[in-house]
Amino acid sequence: MTTGDFHSLHFPHFKLQNEHSLKNTLDTGFLGHMLIGMMSGIVMVSITLTQIPDGMLGILDLAAPSSHSTILTIAKSLFYTCTTSLIGGFLGLRLIINVSDKTFSHLQDRVKSLQSQVSETAKATAKISEEQKLLDEIRLARAFMVEGNIDEALQLIEQNLRIKPTKEGAFTKAFILKRKNDYAGAISTLENSFKLQSLGVLNTDANIFFNLACYYALAAPNNIGKIAELLTKSVELRPENAFDIENEMDFVGIRDVDQFKAFVITLREKAGNLLKNRGKNPN
Repeated sequence: MTTGDFHSLHFPHFKLQNEHSLKNTLDTGFLGHMLIGMMSGIVMVSITLTQIPDGMLGILDLAAPSSHSTILTIAKSLFYTCTTSLIGGFLGLRLIINVSDKTFSHLQDRVKSLQSQVSETAKATAKISEEQKLLDEIRLARAFMVEGNIDEALQLIEQNLRIKPTKEGAFTKAFILKRKNDYAGAISTLENSFKLQSLGVLNTDANIFFNLACYYALAAPNNIGKIAELLTKSVELRPENAFDIENEMDFVGIRDVDQFKAFVITLREKAGNLLKNRGKNPN
């Protein structure tokens, strides 16, 4: 048995398995050593006391031989009572320490879990605040455009897209470019917007396809095939868009084209079937 810093028991011919390797030393802790020492002392004193009645030739025999047995019995009782109390006290203390350690460890884990939750909540809140700021700037850019401040609107939306490119931002920029009659720029902006992140404000891909069809109708009205392709993709994502074609001013230039008129009729029928399959009324 060793009494170093780690308080351990040494077993010369016995190997104990720990989580890392085999060893012949068992760590007991400081209280474990005290308990081992006390038990050893108890055994030695007990052996001595059992021999006292037969071999006692000292002061007790000379002073009060008749009371020797009574005194010895009382001494043994006191000794066993004290040692039992001490052992019980140390065992209880050891149990309390173990329970306290486990409780403290559980509380530490709980605190770490709560700290992690608070951190995640803070990150989510910061993300919401950032997205809300982006949306506010996009709405402000659209307001500038409606008021006729096209250059201010374009400057604001480009700044917004530099901070964080989003589908909503690109959608608004393309709309502003269209107001500037820059149809090629509007088409390029929308075609590159599909890979961007959405802020989840609107059905962006369906609206992007629809607006692309509008801008192609303005930039290349003879390209009915491309316009029809884009409108079909839009309606497949959002069937309701098929019923907006008739009132869309960007299609005024091709509305009376026979190919386009036939396509719109077919597309509206397709949209109606899609809505029925989804349990919606096409009217």
